[in-house]
Amino acid sequence: METIRILVYADNPNFTDQPGSLKGGLADLKRFTIEKTKDSANVNFCFLQRHGRDETGKEINAENKLTAELLSYFDEIWFFGVRQIDTEEQLHNELTPEEVEVLQDWMRYGGVFLTGDHSSPDPTTAESDCGEKGHASFLGLGRALGHKIPRAGQLRIWKGPPTACLEGELSELDNFNTQEGFDPCDLDDPLRQFDDIPQTLHLTRKLCFPHRLFWYEDENGHVIEIEKFPDHWHEGEVIVPNQLDSEWHVHSLPPVIVAKGRDKRFPEKQLLRGLIAAYEGHEDRESPQNCAGRIVADSSFHHFLDINLRDLKSRDASGLPIRGSDLDQIAHFYGNLALWLAPTAIRINMKRDLLFRLATHPDVIEVIGNSEAMIGKTANAVLSATIGPARLKKLLAPSDFEKSYVFDELFSLIFLGASSFLPVRFKQSDLFLGAAIMVCHEHLKARSYDIPLLLKDPELLRAIEERIATVTTKHLRAFGEVFVS
Repeated sequence: METIRILVYADNPNFTDQPGSLKGGLADLKRFTIEKTKDSANVNFCFLQRHGRDETGKEINAENKLTAELLSYFDEIWFFGVRQIDTEEQLHNELTPEEVEVLQDWMRYGGVFLTGDHSSPDPTTAESDCGEKGHASFLGLGRALGHKIPRAGQLRIWKGPPTACLEGELSELDNFNTQEGFDPCDLDDPLRQFDDIPQTLHLTRKLCFPHRLFWYEDENGHVIEIEKFPDHWHEGEVIVPNQLDSEWHVHSLPPVIVAKGRDKRFPEKQLLRGLIAAYEGHEDRESPQNCAGRIVADSSFHHFLDINLRDLKSRDASGLPIRGSDLDQIAHFYGNLALWLAPTAIRINMKRDLLFRLATHPDVIEVIGNSEAMIGKTANAVLSATIGPARLKKLLAPSDFEKSYVFDELFSLIFLGASSFLPVRFKQSDLFLGAAIMVCHEHLKARSYDIPLLLKDPELLRAIEERIATVTTKHLRAFGEVFVS
């Protein structure tokens, strides 16, 4: 099984995986993510603070900067920031040019998650000056870490409203309040974000389907939408630039806001603002220098903090979400985030590993020697009993928010009998899955069923992929009319 290595990089010690933090713990985020991905990948988290402490507790500014060596250990970076700007006392709150350079190179493959929060007064400006300049001079929480990150930094508002200011008439406030509750005029109660009522998401759809980040398995094994998210009384906001500059790869799909929240300050209006933005990135095996990893930007780190999750009471005896609950939907989003941001090579190997493990299942091995259709029928029965159709769809079904690559389409056809490259959908995938398993079984047998060894052999894997494509194409031509619904 593939391993996804995630670095949680923060500039505030409250962003920790240690349970019990009163202000910003991320213990549930870590635990829920691992739980929701355990059947697909091994997710390992590493938490690192940018600013260290000496023996006396005095801060060591930017003790742990981003370096090429550090980044080489990780597949994803999740940025959790609070600080806004460099100051005389804190010279390197912001990423240095050298850090931006190594991050730019690493982001050709690595996935980035970025969050922050509302804008507050610029700490380098006198309080009287802030009053004169107004909220337009306010800087977003998390700006110091976030605003220089290539591409990702352009997906959040870092200057000006929304703020956390709550003085004045409700309709005149410039905060972004997503809190759910029973009294729309009582939105300035901070305890609302800690109650058991999450906000309802407004998802962007293409051909009726939302982004893969919001695909969820219900109690009946169907893929449905994630609709719930923690709320907050003064969020930040994600955006998509009106014009994409040279940092964005010209051949990739543009970034898109995939989820919005309703601003509850105006109960009579349907005022929606950006909560989650996603960038698909670009894969180019022939020209690696043209690759770009995936990005997700978020409006508020309160969507991930223990304090915002603890009163969503639907937990079992071990503290994990009860299936089908609002908290379970949120936990599934965390797992989807980790899987979706994984580099292309890992996502491909996850699919290969699924096929190899299926080919070595005892029930499948027992029918080797029968027809491809019989082998495929047995393999599909194993898949249904162990993984389930909903999880297969989440992992393999095409999405209109993602660019189609031949390898992805091939596996969608093998496991689901569907491909966006083809104008038809097949009634079953038994024949194609059986053919693929036969090819894999030949090579597995030659290597004593050593799957890890096969995953490390790109030449052998390429030969397997070509053979699968050939066999599948043959069956499409010979039996297409029979299997078309």
